[in-house]
Amino acid sequence: MKGIAAVEGVIDISWKIPRPVRDVWVHLKDSNSWQNRYGYHWDGVVGDEEGNIVHLSDRTSNYGAKVPYLIRKVIPERLIYLESPPAPMVDKDGVWSGHNIASLGETNGETLITFYMEHTWQSQEQTVEQLRAIVQGAVDAAVKFWREFFIPDLEALAMKSSARHA
Repeated sequence: MKGIAAVEGVIDISWKIPRPVRDVWVHLKDSNSWQNRYGYHWDGVVGDEEGNIVHLSDRTSNYGAKVPYLIRKVIPERLIYLESPPAPMVDKDGVWSGHNIASLGETNGETLITFYMEHTWQSQEQTVEQLRAIVQGAVDAAVKFWREFFIPDLEALAMKSSARHA
């Protein structure tokens, strides 16, 4: 009997936005506000959907039309925990699943944001080496879109919010 190969990919991103957490939270909880430019669309406001499933549509990749995410826990201005149940890999044998945690903390009027993302790819047909290549491609792409889209877009929104509060 053939076994199942599995490979995990982990991304841990932290950065500071020089604004109070209230200026950041209002945008962070609505992922569409800072992820749409990249091509992501959520069918709900993630930070308002604790206990519910919200679907992510991704125009940029081949992960499928809509990926369900269960919003496990929301602590306003502190934490969002999402879980993606096993979903089939597109054009390959196997499934992937994951956990994503966004946490916020404020010190001296600055907000530290940390995103921890852990995803597992599993297959009975793919080798560990093949899965590693898939995971490396996904991690490389994620680092790029976080750097070029998500971080600057969320920061720009938070800075605009602060101008309205002033």
